[in-house]
Amino acid sequence: MCASGLSDYGRRHAQVLNEKAAHVAFTHSQAIRKLANRMLVKESISNESKSVIDGGGCAVPGGGSGRCLRPAPLARPKSRLLRRGRTKKESDVLAFRRPGRTDGSAVGPRRRHGSEELAVKTGVSGLDDAVADVRVQLHDLYILIFPRCVWRFSDMATPAGSATFLIRSTLRSTNQRWFCRSILGFQSEHAMRYCLLHLGCQMNKSDAERVRTVIEGLGYERTDDETEADLLGIVACSVRQRAIDKAYARIRAWNSWKANRNLLTFVTGCMLPSDREKFLTLFDLVFDITEIPHVPDLIRQYGVVTPVGIHAVIPVESLQDASGGFWRITPRYSSSFEAYVPIQNGCDKFCTFCAVPYTRGREISRPSQEILQEVSRLVERGYKSITLLGQNVNSYGLDRKGLEITFAELLRGIGEIGNASGREFWVYFTSPHPRDMTEEVIRVIAGYPCLAKQIHLPLQSGDDRILIRMNRNYMVDQYRETVAMIRSIIPNATLFTDIIVGFSGETEAAFESTRKAMQEFQYNMAYVAMYSPRPGAASYRWPDDVPHEEKNSRLHVLSGELAATSGAYNRTMIGREYRVLVEGADRKEGYLSAKTEGRIIVRFPSADRSLMGQFTTVKITQAAALSVEGEMVGTLAPVLAE
Repeated sequence: MCASGLSDYGRRHAQVLNEKAAHVAFTHSQAIRKLANRMLVKESISNESKSVIDGGGCAVPGGGSGRCLRPAPLARPKSRLLRRGRTKKESDVLAFRRPGRTDGSAVGPRRRHGSEELAVKTGVSGLDDAVADVRVQLHDLYILIFPRCVWRFSDMATPAGSATFLIRSTLRSTNQRWFCRSILGFQSEHAMRYCLLHLGCQMNKSDAERVRTVIEGLGYERTDDETEADLLGIVACSVRQRAIDKAYARIRAWNSWKANRNLLTFVTGCMLPSDREKFLTLFDLVFDITEIPHVPDLIRQYGVVTPVGIHAVIPVESLQDASGGFWRITPRYSSSFEAYVPIQNGCDKFCTFCAVPYTRGREISRPSQEILQEVSRLVERGYKSITLLGQNVNSYGLDRKGLEITFAELLRGIGEIGNASGREFWVYFTSPHPRDMTEEVIRVIAGYPCLAKQIHLPLQSGDDRILIRMNRNYMVDQYRETVAMIRSIIPNATLFTDIIVGFSGETEAAFESTRKAMQEFQYNMAYVAMYSPRPGAASYRWPDDVPHEEKNSRLHVLSGELAATSGAYNRTMIGREYRVLVEGADRKEGYLSAKTEGRIIVRFPSADRSLMGQFTTVKITQAAALSVEGEMVGTLAPVLAE
């Protein structure tokens, strides 16, 4: 867990805010009093204290709409603002000390100031003179705290007849807007916003959906514009170099904004120890993904110098039972028809090229009852595509032998949910390990319509010596037997894989073996990546002895092999009808993009955006290397199998 207290920036900002706070007293809610006790001076102001109004201020005709211009100079060090003409019981109030400037002048706004509308309900009803008195007190309070702001007052009618003013203010910075909203208790027409970036794999995307639940439970609204956000976060990935580089780039930019904006930043996700140490000096909050349920406490303990620190006191209903941990958080799914369901976390395989065991730890299986319940809820809500996530999904339950069901039994339970629902949906899983792929799993997939006939089986290398060096714990012959079993039991299944080129020690002969394996196994899709040493992984200590140019050349060779095998399969689809799930608009203008059950990309002409997230039937008319094109047909009858 990271620093949950004030960062250096936070301490500096608290000191500045102390110096700028005016020596003005006002009565407020108990929550604000507790808040101010953390960083500002609390004083007991007697009922006989002299009002700031006596020092000369801006007079506004009682009850009427008016404009407050520059007030007369105020004797700030001795000024007090009291509740005058009230019937409610007087109590101790807060005094905010502001040394220095005493002229009280209200200077016109600078250029590029932000504008904010704040609605203030005074709670005063009845006489016009009381309303005017409160208006003057409010004005002087604002001028004392932020003398360089221009305030505009107007009345707002309320059913109860109480005085509510709409204050149009021009404020220099987010800090001032936050102070008025949070310390003074004014409500802004704009809610607090957050922006969350997820980098890396699908697991991080799923984690980000649960992070959103926690943040939005605190009352924040999501925005994709970083410049609008009060809270900025990253679900990082140390496993991939490009992803971690982007995390460092974003936090450098965000920290540069702190000179003019009040921000709180955090990072979570897959982080190597070396990256975590660096992040501790860059982000305000750094925490493990399993600590998400405690984020409200982390934010609240961070301090009161940010809007987030104020609003974090709002309870998150979904986290009242924190004992359930991270998986019990109901995610805010990013799609209305496609969902990711994590079934395990961590990895026990320790492949030498991979850092996952060092970023996520050892394998932990999620309780099967929770998984089945989440899948059932998604089916009831009409989700069409559900993907089970884990670093090694088919080793599910092995960490709790005798206490938890196996992966095959989990799939069977999901299949029964599909049969009972009578709904059409597809369930996928990624990523399995070839060593743990059993015949029982394949037969369960074949036996239930909702279990998609698509298998992702990472090869990584087609050379036995490299597989040993990678610590994959299988040979090419064993992998070949697994593929043959899949082809025999589910002949219409599509096959996807992962391959690394340029691994430490990969010779021309070793690469040639991988190329031949690509030809033999006839993949529909292969995710080919150039090897990149990752700190923490065993191979990081080994020489990266394949030049980048050679890695790039090998990648292009395998891409060519994939285009040949995938294109051959796609051409067999021409003239046949396939059930597809429409995902959205295609890059080709006037077309929609969809995928078959085997996750083959299909595009077809249509302007009907209501089809997005729905099943339809398409007759294939053309085929390319990695996609096909067709025409939507008017039948919803069952489609020919792939």
